[in-house]
Amino acid sequence: MKRTVSAILIVLLLLTLLPVASIAQYDEQSRFYYYVENEAVVLTLYSGSAEELIIPDTIANLPVAAIEATTFSEGASLSKVVIPSTVEYIEHGTFAPCVYDLKHIEVDADNQFYKSVEGVLFTKDGLHLAAYPSGRSGTTYTIPNGTEIIDDSAFFHADNLTEIIIAQTVTEIEAFAFRLCSNLVDLIIPAGVEKIGRLAFAECFVLDNYVVAEENTVYSSVDGLILSADGSTLHFYPDCRLSTSFVIPSGVTKIGSWAFGWNGMLNTVTLNSEVSVIEPYAFSGCSALNSLVGSDGLTYIGDYAFQGCGYTQFTIPKDVTHVGVGAFQNCMLLTALTVDTENEAYVIENGVLFDKDITELVYSPQALRLEYYDVPTTVVSIADSAFYQNTSLQSVNLPEGLISIGDGAFSFSGLSSVAIPNSVVSIGQRAFAECIQLCRVTFGTGLDSIGDYAFFGCQSI
Repeated sequence: MKRTVSAILIVLLLLTLLPVASIAQYDEQSRFYYYVENEAVVLTLYSGSAEELIIPDTIANLPVAAIEATTFSEGASLSKVVIPSTVEYIEHGTFAPCVYDLKHIEVDADNQFYKSVEGVLFTKDGLHLAAYPSGRSGTTYTIPNGTEIIDDSAFFHADNLTEIIIAQTVTEIEAFAFRLCSNLVDLIIPAGVEKIGRLAFAECFVLDNYVVAEENTVYSSVDGLILSADGSTLHFYPDCRLSTSFVIPSGVTKIGSWAFGWNGMLNTVTLNSEVSVIEPYAFSGCSALNSLVGSDGLTYIGDYAFQGCGYTQFTIPKDVTHVGVGAFQNCMLLTALTVDTENEAYVIENGVLFDKDITELVYSPQALRLEYYDVPTTVVSIADSAFYQNTSLQSVNLPEGLISIGDGAFSFSGLSSVAIPNSVVSIGQRAFAECIQLCRVTFGTGLDSIGDYAFFGCQSI
């Protein structure tokens, strides 16, 4: 009876770890949903239909201080928006849903954090280009001198632009900065750019050649690719190219993070003999990719490196010593994951990937469609995301001797019940999150820590 009560108390404790949303309020006059934080208003959603919107400086006698990215998520048909003097923070991508319509962003002259330059939003000091209105007229835009950072999603869906001239003062291009600039054909990365964020040029459908200034000391361009200055890392492959195959150039030893991310055309990539490292997310979302040729030199496969690829079979080469978290996650056709017989770090048992000693369960391919799985008695840890989205998995036998269950290890799986052995010391964050069929959990006596949101979304508990 005592153990049953303890288990109930633990479950109740876990339920208290559910995210607590801020209490939403609604202002009828301005048509904004908002919440109050530190005696200031944070806007979360606009439900009105104004074409020219003046955002109020106060709501409920409190200053409007922040605008979250969800505020215009319902696709408001704004052609002009006016930011009041009280706003101190505008989340990246806030105006991204205002596709085609938004032509002008105006900022009150007394605002100490933002300003408008010819209808384009900048931080007050002019260092950040925060948002370019996607409906702004003109096919060419010159980023003003003095700008140093092009913010996340700043030019999202700026379809009118065919050419963007980046100021020589720019040092950083953040993630998604030019995403869906579908008519952009001319873009030169200037000498001063030191950092380009992930998927900065994603879905630029006619930008098939990247050009980097010769004076740049961090990046270079070869055959339209963006490489490191010394040519050893391939950073960006134009995802609009229609070719279904690609050969990695000589001299490249590393495929950078997101280098081929979201490419929907490539089905075969041939590595040169020098490539040893595939960084996290390098081929993530390459849904047509089903063949990696010449991988014998690989030693490192990063987290989520092949997430969402189209592989039906994949052999981990003999020299690979690291396979990252979720490296093959959401490869829904991958029924034949194998390991080279000479590999000294990993082994496959009944289709499931383990370390060589079978002490860590690394990954169970979703396409195996396991309904029941008996974890080997030698296993002491289940890796992060090991059974992620194994929706067919209804039951798992965890052995006595298991010590840790990793972050997201069984999240989104089909488990209906689970018994945690006495030997388990830790359960990671979101380990069983969104297991909507999970209705029974029995906890062992050895638990020291349970990660945040470990059972979040388990509606049947």
